[in-house]
Amino acid sequence: MQWLLGLALLSAVFGALAPWARLSADARRRASMALMVLQASPFVVLMWLFIADDLAYEIVRLHGGADMPVAYRISAAWGGREGPLLLWAGLLTVCAYWFGRSGAMDAGPTWTMRQRLTQGFILALLAIAWLLEPFRPVVGFGRSELNPLLQTDLMVIHPPLVFLFYSLCMLVSIHSLAALLDPDSEGGLPTPSMLHIARAGLLTGALAIGLGGLWAYTVLDWGGYWAWDPVETGSLLPWLCLLMLLHLRITPGRPPSRWAVALGLLPGWFALHATMVTRANGVWASVHAFVAGSGSGERPDSALGRLLELRANDVAGTEVTTYLVALFVTLFLLIAWLMLQQSGFAIDRRRWRYAALTSLALVVAIPVSGLMFVYSIGFETSPLETIPAWSL
Repeated sequence: MQWLLGLALLSAVFGALAPWARLSADARRRASMALMVLQASPFVVLMWLFIADDLAYEIVRLHGGADMPVAYRISAAWGGREGPLLLWAGLLTVCAYWFGRSGAMDAGPTWTMRQRLTQGFILALLAIAWLLEPFRPVVGFGRSELNPLLQTDLMVIHPPLVFLFYSLCMLVSIHSLAALLDPDSEGGLPTPSMLHIARAGLLTGALAIGLGGLWAYTVLDWGGYWAWDPVETGSLLPWLCLLMLLHLRITPGRPPSRWAVALGLLPGWFALHATMVTRANGVWASVHAFVAGSGSGERPDSALGRLLELRANDVAGTEVTTYLVALFVTLFLLIAWLMLQQSGFAIDRRRWRYAALTSLALVVAIPVSGLMFVYSIGFETSPLETIPAWSL
């Protein structure tokens, strides 16, 4: 089934590079639907493997269980490290298609830029998933099963809602980023489609955080509905940014603020941050630690030092490095744009877009280079993964 993931990867490359403006409206609609189907299909197939309890695959042997109810077998698909990436890519492509249907009719420069940015991020997620080999054949004997604490109805609902929330946050930020990168756009105000996504994200985030608190209190016995745990706090920050974005627009007696575009970048930024905190095991002390640590010996005292140490940790290091670079690049672009807006200097927007896109391409290049150098050629690590160490 790894070939299906390969098709999804190729479709993301096509989506990021396709000449969307030259296609007819009908061709754009069909191409967008084909991308959605191809990019969501790896997770759908993975889910079916768990439902069928197909022990020919290692991931099913490790996390599945023939004695579990069907709903719990489905939830086991995101019980490991591989499944959530495929789930996130699938939800993001479905949301992008659903909220981008009207824009596909005219395919202006801003809509085209949104498509490229969305497909670029999906490409990064799928490249990391490829390195994790979710469809690898079984290699061990015996079998494990989903953690008993995760065999609950809330496990079926809470994680998909969280990743749906993160997907909507990413789309809000992509709308803002596309407005900044479009040389023919004034930048300024949030679009109606962006605000629709923000409202959906606010509702989804409230449900996800609320159900997470219910799970913590009723099942996991963590002593309350809420604690200032790094992961819980990380998931709250993008929700607060969406809330501020929507309230910034409706300030009574004042025109819409052009700062809404800058604020629109923050939900996706904090969604990436929350994902990194969750999946960078051992960097922050959290009850949500995603994977048991494999390191030994003394660890650096600072979180930054532990992040840099994690770079050498196989695919997990590649994944966390990708998130870390994405956070730095996006933060740099936001600060640069704010400084330019405050200074009032006239800028060549085409050069600005070229510089920004070159920086954003680095985010995709890290997992793709890992796929090329590590998976295909056999290197121990990708040369690009040392970039955060050079810059810090």
